[in-house]
Amino acid sequence: FEYFWTFPFMMVVRNDMADDTAYELVKTFWSNIAKINAMSPALSLITKEGALEALSADVHPGAAKYYKEVGMK
Repeated sequence: FEYFWTFPFMMVVRNDMADDTAYELVKTFWSNIAKINAMSPALSLITKEGALEALSADVHPGAAKYYKEVGMK
């Protein structure tokens, strides 16, 4: 998993977020990961390979749809 300072980096949303919104949020995030990685040394540690490790909450169904489509879940 990805450490941001001393804790894993995780995007958390409300469980009532629309599935389509969560899907687009995750898809947009990963589509722009090179730009995000370039923003700071801490953000450079984020990789798709570590995206689903050590989660402390359930994956939103919309996000899960994206991860399944790209073969991650």
